[in-house]
Amino acid sequence: AGEPGRHHAGGTPGGALLPGPLVRPAGCPAGMDADSRFAAVTTRACWTGTLPYAFMAADFGSVLFDGAGRTLWADPAAATAAFTPDGTALVVVQDEVTVWFLAGLRRPGLTPAPRPPHARGHALFTRLPLPETPAERPCSYWPVRLAAVTDEARAVVFSTQLDRGTARRRQVVWQRTEEDAAPAALLLPPGPGPAAALSALAFDPAGRVIARAVLSDEARLLLDGLDGLPRWRYALPAGGRRGPQRLHTAFSGDGTRVALAAADGRSVVLDTASGRPVGAFREPGPTLQAVALDRTGTHVAHGMAGEGRGRVVVRRVDDGTVLLESGPRELRQFTDLAFSPHGDTLAAAGATHRRDAALWTLPRSGPEPAPSPQVAVHDLPLSDQPRGSLLWAADGPRAVFPGSRGAGVVWDATTGRVLADIPFGAGEGAVALSPDGRTLVTVTQAGARRWPL
Repeated sequence: AGEPGRHHAGGTPGGALLPGPLVRPAGCPAGMDADSRFAAVTTRACWTGTLPYAFMAADFGSVLFDGAGRTLWADPAAATAAFTPDGTALVVVQDEVTVWFLAGLRRPGLTPAPRPPHARGHALFTRLPLPETPAERPCSYWPVRLAAVTDEARAVVFSTQLDRGTARRRQVVWQRTEEDAAPAALLLPPGPGPAAALSALAFDPAGRVIARAVLSDEARLLLDGLDGLPRWRYALPAGGRRGPQRLHTAFSGDGTRVALAAADGRSVVLDTASGRPVGAFREPGPTLQAVALDRTGTHVAHGMAGEGRGRVVVRRVDDGTVLLESGPRELRQFTDLAFSPHGDTLAAAGATHRRDAALWTLPRSGPEPAPSPQVAVHDLPLSDQPRGSLLWAADGPRAVFPGSRGAGVVWDATTGRVLADIPFGAGEGAVALSPDGRTLVTVTQAGARRWPL
């Protein structure tokens, strides 16, 4: 609903409307599903005074909230409703017809806090950053799916489709060696074979090398320098289950080791300098969806989920000894795993059975009861194979939850706050969080932007 008296940006016809902050109501009835068909036909909005108001009902609840995120009225049952033409009242239809006057629902003396202006971020580049490409060429002919960024956005690597007529993708490295220096860009060497598909992408914590997990006839890990020169290549030994595959990769906190894991349960930990394996594992059971290494790479964690159940296994790398095996409560799928800096705690990010984005904290000391989720965002539908990320910043875990329906979030577990709202879905662009958790970069067909957290 448009605010009365406000038109185009700058007050000129034909200007662009700038998106404001995303408002989420606090205190919604449990079980509300904003993605339901019922919600699609019951949602209403209006302006009264200086605030917008919204009503939404789903199969298991109804809620009225204002533009400051305050819930003014809620009911655990479904309802239909409409605002009066002047926007002063809401008529709710259930077994009875009830009229609620919006002025009477506001708490006396409570005024909405002023909102900071919407930050548009800093553009790193707005075209494919290669010297030989014309200025009018987009960053990719199809949406960018994967990207990674170093601390302070000194370098960004992303997957792009250079040719409109082929599905093959290449990886571009953009970097700025000094703050005032002109940026440079180059293409990484192509993967093995014409059908190689990139499945995971990561910088080491120091931002010196890039790990690419690719699928072709084999599952491979390619390690390249920022100069575009290959360091080494490693092929995961055959013998896994047949069927659709997906790869995952993660560096240790000190960057000395890197892990490669496949959805069928195979995984290996490699020495970053030489590419030699220092530990190999095979996890039975459901699909492997996440892998993590601790600070020194002496412990590896695998996250598996399937048939409505999740399981986390922590092993010692040198001999494969199981140190922790836990089944987080209500976990339906993983988006990522991360060890704390001291390695005594493991965090798991993912989705609950209610489709909430959530975090589970698992002490490695065990045994312990199965951990319960800390809900980050209620009702944030994720895709079947979400490309999320989780890291342990200096003050605690931070997670990127890539929504599948045109939205995503960056969430801080220490404060419980959403730090950034991603204005596109998982299939429309790539979201990258730096190893220290302080830099957020989004890459789309229109370019790359660095956003303040």
